Amino acid sequence: SLADAIAAVLAGLVLVTAGFFAGHAVASSSVSRSARTGRAQASALYQAAYYVGSSAGGAVGALAYHAAGWPGTVA
Repeated sequence: SLADAIAAVLAGLVLVTAGFFAGHAVASSSVSRSARTGRAQASALYQAAYYVGSSAGGAVGALAYHAAGWPGTVA
């Protein structure tokens, strides 16, 4: 039913979001610990790449929605 499908999509979104933020926290701290010098620059470079990648992901999601609609976006 539609309610089951929506519940599955929401559960997937929650899991992906939690994993994404957990991975970001681990990667961000790893960059700071791994840099021997220039920790601020290394952290800034990581943050810039993080936000550029997030923006690109949003753009790709919009293209998928435009091309295939909701089923193509969540499938």
